[in-house]
This record gives sequence, C-alpha cells and structure tokens, in this order.
Amino acid sequence: MITDPRIFRLITLIRLALSPPRGAGRIRLAIGFGIVCHALFALAVLSMIVAMFHGMSESLGRVTWPWALLANAALIVQFPLIHSALLTGRGRALLARMVPGGHGGTLATATYAIIAPAS
Repeated sequence: MITDPRIFRLITLIRLALSPPRGAGRIRLAIGFGIVCHALFALAVLSMIVAMFHGMSESLGRVTWPWALLANAALIVQFPLIHSALLTGRGRALLARMVPGGHGGTLATATYAIIAPAS
C-alpha cells in the first residue's frame, strides 16, 4: 500500500512514539537531555544578545581584509557541511553511540542540538 519509504518511516516513527518502551531510566534520560538542550540553547541566545548589544565589537580578535573574506566563507560553508554530516548516515550513528543505554537512535537529534552551541 505505502510504496514511498519516507512515508513508511514516518508512520513507523509515529507508531513508535505513541507506544514508547517502559522504563523510568529512559524517561529520566530523555528529560535530562531536554533540559540540557534547552539550557544550552538559552545560553547561546543570551550570548548572541550580549554580542549584538556590544555591536559585535567584543571578540577574541580581528581578521584583516583579505583573510576576513576567507574566514567568513569558511563560517558560511561549515554549517551545512557539519549539519548534514552529523545528521545523516554515519554521523547519526556516531551521535547514537554517544548516548548510554541503547537510546542513542532516539536521542541523536537532541545530542546534535547539545553539541551544536559549542561549535
């Protein structure tokens, strides 16, 4: 009936989300990940607000013109490369191994969200 594998995976994900496995440890782990993820996001937003308040003049240093273009280009390119490398294929498997107790596959996106503000 369903021939598109993406639709099948979505239906499977919804079905599994509606009937999660039992276990207080799993729930504590997921809530802990959620708290850490949201706290780091709040700190990242706060640091961005502070940087904008100072006109982005407070930093670790300045880059002179010819190198500034290269530095800005590297910053622009690194986001989609790291994002796609970590959230697909082998990167997702690496993120899954970072979570204890076999819940890494479920919390891989949250693990990425915890790592992302530090980069």
